[in-house]
Amino acid sequence: MIPLKASQCTMGDEESPMTMQVGMVGSNGIVLASDRRWNMKSALRGDTWGTSEHSLQSSKIKIDEARGIAIACAADLILGRTLADKILAALEDQYIESPEATIKAVAKPMAPRVGSINPPHCLIVFKGPPARLFDVFYIASSGTEVVPEFLELDAVGIAGHTTNAALYWAERYNRIIPKLPVERLIPLAAHLVVSAGIINPGGISGLEIIYCDVDGFHRLSKSENLDWEAKAVNWDKRIGKMILGSKVP
Repeated sequence: MIPLKASQCTMGDEESPMTMQVGMVGSNGIVLASDRRWNMKSALRGDTWGTSEHSLQSSKIKIDEARGIAIACAADLILGRTLADKILAALEDQYIESPEATIKAVAKPMAPRVGSINPPHCLIVFKGPPARLFDVFYIASSGTEVVPEFLELDAVGIAGHTTNAALYWAERYNRIIPKLPVERLIPLAAHLVVSAGIINPGGISGLEIIYCDVDGFHRLSKSENLDWEAKAVNWDKRIGKMILGSKVP
């Protein structure tokens, strides 16, 4: 069995984006939530060449406690983690207040080809104060070149499966999210990620949550994440039963 290149670690149809990450800027900090599913492919040699796919569960969020930076990796996860590592290595303390030029310089050599399905994508949290949320992604420039873009976000950031219908929950409460403390945003972020997995179970599953406040970063324990995941599944069933009746699975 010969492993494929890391850049070919995509979902089975190689068109549906995998992963779901959401960042929410609250009144007293930022919540960052992610699924934990990694889909890996291997090339199999027999009478003809084919591929085999398997999944594993692992964290997609890196934290640099010393400098107060957290990065969630999305889309192509191998390249996403590489991009996150390069960003963390390049961000010396003097760059953290104005990191745009440094991050773009790091991301530019990793620009994918035009038409790439799963280019690397990262959400970055600086704990501050004040806490700030940034989005690092790639866009096509004039249709001939792919370049990195870097935006500071006021309320919500989404990475990964950005066309998933579960993003309704972020859009529904977008206006009030910045007014809410992180304690109130954790359930919303959990529900969005879990709902995204219900819609796209082949690419998204599991849950991990971190948040930052005046005391720094806090990573929820495995049991806490499982508890929020179970609550979100139950909320989904309750909503379905309220609308459609008792036969909702």
